[in-house]
Amino acid sequence: MTNYVAGFLFDNKREIVALVKKRKFPPGANWSKNPFNAIGGKINEHETSFEAMQREFTEETGVSINGWQWFLTLCHENWKVYFYKAFSDDVFNVKTMEDEEIFLRNATDTNAVVPNLRWILPLALDESQQGTAMATEK
Repeated sequence: MTNYVAGFLFDNKREIVALVKKRKFPPGANWSKNPFNAIGGKINEHETSFEAMQREFTEETGVSINGWQWFLTLCHENWKVYFYKAFSDDVFNVKTMEDEEIFLRNATDTNAVVPNLRWILPLALDESQQGTAMATEK
């Protein structure tokens, strides 16, 4: 099983979120019209999901965030994704460090995000859902 992290950094007003614009898409994915995704990547061996979230976000944006909060885990037979959120006006300092583009988007506009994030992004902003988990199978 491959483990991943995905994070949303929002401004303190919870109006803006940093997203990455994917240039490569999984085979069969029809995401070209909705290319924006959470920022993250694979969890390395001997690394916690929290450590991976800190590392991946810094590697991809140049901004170090320590206040990551886990809010959701999605599981499948071959993968697991730990979703994190953080709130900081450092969102305005993110920049491209990888071969992808970073964009600041309206946090409530889910039209431009990849389809699987249309319900996850609002969930990240729902404080009543702090610490919930969800698992999906096949």
